[in-house]
Amino acid sequence: MASTRKIVLLVCAALLVFGAGCEQLDHTPDPSVKFDGNITASEGSFEIEGHFYRSVGNEYVYENVMVHLLDEREERIESVHLGTLDERLPVSVSSSSIPAYVIVDSPDFWQQNNFAVEYFEYKDWKGLSYDLQWASNRSELPAQP
Repeated sequence: MASTRKIVLLVCAALLVFGAGCEQLDHTPDPSVKFDGNITASEGSFEIEGHFYRSVGNEYVYENVMVHLLDEREERIESVHLGTLDERLPVSVSSSSIPAYVIVDSPDFWQQNNFAVEYFEYKDWKGLSYDLQWASNRSELPAQP
């Protein structure tokens, strides 16, 4: 009887842990705009190359899409107009300054309900790398482009 109780408790604990993990994985609203590509930084050199794309099921068209490179004071290093995102939108931007934030933006993003966009934040302690972050409204962005 005691071993059956232990098994039941172990199974319940495993289900709670598994369920909690699943809940944390899916906290991003859709439709969203995502990035596929590479961001590289080294002393005096930065490059983002790839494309932004709409998630599956997102039929919105976003005009005047721009990518903004901002420094740690939230001042603009560079802004590049990319165009209209209807499915995929290529991006290739380089800079001699390493931005603290890489933000893709469009006025159309913030007109949509249930929206999220990826942005990137520089993490010096990780050795010239960028962490992927999400914003579901403009006020959640770390800096206003």
